[in-house]
Amino acid sequence: MDYETLNPGIRRTVEMLNRAGFETCDSGDGETHEYGCDRPYPYVVIMVPAFALVEETGRLVDILEDIGITVDPISEDDCGVHIQATFDPGIKDGRYAAMIDLQGVHDRMLPGGK
Repeated sequence: MDYETLNPGIRRTVEMLNRAGFETCDSGDGETHEYGCDRPYPYVVIMVPAFALVEETGRLVDILEDIGITVDPISEDDCGVHIQATFDPGIKDGRYAAMIDLQGVHDRMLPGGK
């Protein structure tokens, strides 16, 4: 993956997740708004096989907690770090019928972040 094509404030986050074995497919730093699909907050979308959704979501939480990032319950104020895991039964392939949507994490939150 060419991390230089990503918003500058999310590159290290995406790289960390890819190195941990996650397959990322969309991201934004919540600040640059270079692309039309960018959200007003940092996010990374991870594709996972449907059968692995719960396990991979738990693994993501563990990785974040290991580096000092606490995952909060989803709330209406969009503050904090949230994870939403979604299964789409309309996708018949099965390999990528599920997504993990990580919200609120950006490069400055990672160890050594600036």
